[in-house]
Amino acid sequence: MRGGIRFPIIAKESYIFSSLTAGNSQTIVLAKTVNCEAYREATLMTRLHFVSIAQASASLVIKARTTHPSVEDPFNDYVGPDVATSTITNSLGAGAIIRSPLSSNFGSFLRIYMIANQGTPTGVFSVTISVLLSLKE
Repeated sequence: MRGGIRFPIIAKESYIFSSLTAGNSQTIVLAKTVNCEAYREATLMTRLHFVSIAQASASLVIKARTTHPSVEDPFNDYVGPDVATSTITNSLGAGAIIRSPLSSNFGSFLRIYMIANQGTPTGVFSVTISVLLSLKE
């Protein structure tokens, strides 16, 4: 049997994006560098505790992206492609969990971030979420 851990990215937290103007987005980095060197499998888990999204065209996208910090060049931000995506829209309700397995060979380090995309026209957009990585050896 392979061991694993649940690595919390953010505990239950509320976000309000209603002030975003129509058609605009906001990116928030949730975890800049998560060391995954000891793990071969990972799943991005997003729990939806509360959602109020008025516009069908609005969404909150949580992503995992490869990254690899360098001790030789710490001022450069080395990032690769996204390896998992979870999307929250107004079609989901409280109690939903979104499982997004990472693609194989996802690298040694991950960055977890989210993008709030406001709909057109601007509308109510607030969520309460928690995010974790399920990592397996």
